[in-house]
Amino acid sequence: FWLPLLGVQTGGMSCAASLGSLAGGIAGTFLIPIPLLGTLIGTVIGALLVEFVRRGQATPAIAAGQQAARLFVIGYALRLISSVVIVIIYIISLASSGF
Repeated sequence: FWLPLLGVQTGGMSCAASLGSLAGGIAGTFLIPIPLLGTLIGTVIGALLVEFVRRGQATPAIAAGQQAARLFVIGYALRLISSVVIVIIYIISLASSGF
């Protein structure tokens, strides 16, 4: 209900699956100590498990896992782009101040 209000395209993924992907991402960060990959795997597994328990069918669970992976990659790309923009603005401000 609340994710589309924030502009997130859930692609049929339930709110419970979104929360499951959040919990799975946090768990994956600590249980699979490979940077980014552990978080991604945990996110997908969390969404898969919650949606499978909720609906009892594999097809919607797989769709939720795919959507969770897609949203993770989009979010990471947006964070990376934002970081690059911040660094560029910082360099421009340093150059214009005489450093």
